Amino acid sequence: RRFHDFDIFLTDEYDAEQNWGIYTLEGVPACDYYIRHENLIEGVNHVLQTLGMDDSITAKDFPKLRKTKRNNVYKPYYKKEISYYNKIFEKELDFFDYKF
Repeated sequence: RRFHDFDIFLTDEYDAEQNWGIYTLEGVPACDYYIRHENLIEGVNHVLQTLGMDDSITAKDFPKLRKTKRNNVYKPYYKKEISYYNKIFEKELDFFDYKF
């Protein structure tokens, strides 16, 4: 499918339960530890330490492809979509404490 079909794909065919089921067991998230993208370096270092590895990483270890600061100016233009995605991904957003 092409990118312009993405909204149709989500509204017509997307099954949120299928997505939730990929990383849960009987509705409970199955991993012991999740790394949030915004804390990637700290998360990876935590995993390395937990595994008993002496290695660590820094920001220099990751390429900077694009760095922007979000200022939420998009929200007024996407109220309908944000509401829809909040419903579809309600479990993920709640579990990971994310908000649009």
